Amino acid sequence: MKSKVGQELVTIFTDNVKAIREYRGLTQRAAAKLAGMHHVRWCEMEKSTKTPYTKTLVKAAIALSVEPYELLDPKTKERFRVD
Repeated sequence: MKSKVGQELVTIFTDNVKAIREYRGLTQRAAAKLAGMHHVRWCEMEKSTKTPYTKTLVKAAIALSVEPYELLDPKTKERFRVD
C-alpha cells in the first residue's frame, strides 16, 4: 500500500507528465518512443497503474525535455497548461 505522501507524489508526477506531453504536442506513442519505452508502459505511467521507478522518471524527463525534478514539482503543471 502506498503512503499518502507517496500517492500524492505519483499523482503530481503523472499529472505533470501528461501536461508536458500535451503541451509539447506529443502522443503517448511518440513520447514513449523518445523515452525508449513501450507505449503501453507510458500509458500505464500516465494512468498511474504502476509506480514509476527512478529510471522511468529520468527517461520521461529526457523525452519531454525537462529536468527530472520538474516532474515532481506541484507547480510544473501550471507552467505547461494547454488552453
